[in-house]
Amino acid sequence: MKSTGVRSYKEVQQKRSWLSGLFKRHGSEKPTQSPSPQKQTTPNQVLAPTGIDPITIMGSEFYKRLETALAGSDAEAHINLGNALAAKGLIDDAIKECKEAIRIKPDYAEAHYSLGFTFKDKGLIDDAIKEYKETIRIKPYYAEAHYSLGNAFKAKGLIDDAIEEYKEAIRIKPDYADAHNNLGATLAAKGLIDDAIKEYIEAIRIKPDLAEAHSQLGYAFAVKGLIDDAIKEFKEAIRIKPDYANAHNNLGNRLTAKGLIDDAIKECKEAIRIKPDYAEAHNNLGSAFQDKGLIDDAIKEFKETIRIKPDHAEAHNNLGFAFQDKGLIDDAIKAFENFIRYAPPQYAGHAEKVKGIIIELKKRRTTK
Repeated sequence: MKSTGVRSYKEVQQKRSWLSGLFKRHGSEKPTQSPSPQKQTTPNQVLAPTGIDPITIMGSEFYKRLETALAGSDAEAHINLGNALAAKGLIDDAIKECKEAIRIKPDYAEAHYSLGFTFKDKGLIDDAIKEYKETIRIKPYYAEAHYSLGNAFKAKGLIDDAIEEYKEAIRIKPDYADAHNNLGATLAAKGLIDDAIKEYIEAIRIKPDLAEAHSQLGYAFAVKGLIDDAIKEFKEAIRIKPDYANAHNNLGNRLTAKGLIDDAIKECKEAIRIKPDYAEAHNNLGSAFQDKGLIDDAIKEFKETIRIKPDHAEAHNNLGFAFQDKGLIDDAIKAFENFIRYAPPQYAGHAEKVKGIIIELKKRRTTK
């Protein structure tokens, strides 16, 4: 017997199945360095009951309200359903629901915001920017939309535009810790390290357990040569978030700089345990092995770095020196040539030195 509803019984059952795994997008979007970004809030969302078997709550008010979306008449319910689908990784279906909400209610700021957020999840940054801008047109004082627009601009390399959006988010919501943190990261990208440090410190004042702010503050201290302060912040980030691979890697790198090689190796290995394909951690582990005289182990790590990220210029450079230490002239030349091929502009001075090393190695090879 056919369902009397607008949609088929099968479609309703599929929606119910998806809804059984629903959870709300919550909090504010975390910085690009964060391994586990939080999702952002859509106001007035229906929250899934927690700690209860989905079958038990299938007939609850929560489900009754959400299933209004199946009748195609409730824009808010479509957004709740869209966020649920996005949470399940069903991005195309989520986009469809967000668009339906907008069709029903064109000036629904939260719907445009959720659509932008979902476009971001799909990697469609230009489309996300368009929706965030429309959100702000409808609701100019939507701090989270300004923040997300800043993140989208940052992803596009539009650093000055990102800075303006983060500042606007903070103007609207002064205690917006994540906005202060990402503003700091964007200022650091412009080389404004002292300004970045101020923003990280403010983020930590507002939210002392914001691990990302501690980690990025540590990195800023390291750039200024304040290695002990950097180590302190990386350790605090790890205390707050023990599986924070980036903080373990950065701590390992700074311990190497302090000559604490065994401790550095331990931290780099922990970063790799958490995130096996973490190219920077493999490269830093290789450098620590190299400093300890474990050249074969170093070569293995540099090769793994390059396997993960073939254009990793520093790993090619390090591999060249490791091969040179082993007397493998042809391999060293090839690695150094790859370094020159992939070296970014800031490595131009070192690239000239490496060209000289290649010339000397080729002379050595011909005299053998």
